[in-house]
Amino acid sequence: MPERPRRPEGGTPSGPHAFVRIVAIALDLLGLWCGAVWAGAAESPAIRYGPARVLATLANPAIDESSGLACSRRYPGVFWTHNDSGDDPRLF
Repeated sequence: MPERPRRPEGGTPSGPHAFVRIVAIALDLLGLWCGAVWAGAAESPAIRYGPARVLATLANPAIDESSGLACSRRYPGVFWTHNDSGDDPRLF
């Protein structure tokens, strides 16, 4: 059986073996990063919320539930809201 050609010293690997090696290294790095993220999440303090408070009242009586609220970028002072349960999905 003929001897397999060798790559020159200091050269970069090529072919399917190089691809597998690169993927393995990338997965190792991803595993290290994920481990660091999980470790940091486990050490973070618990979030404590204060009591609920009314910040605004919606004047339109057709809005009986607001599932989201956003400022209009085109019209200053205008807010958009939507509802999505207990009624047809509508935008106000």
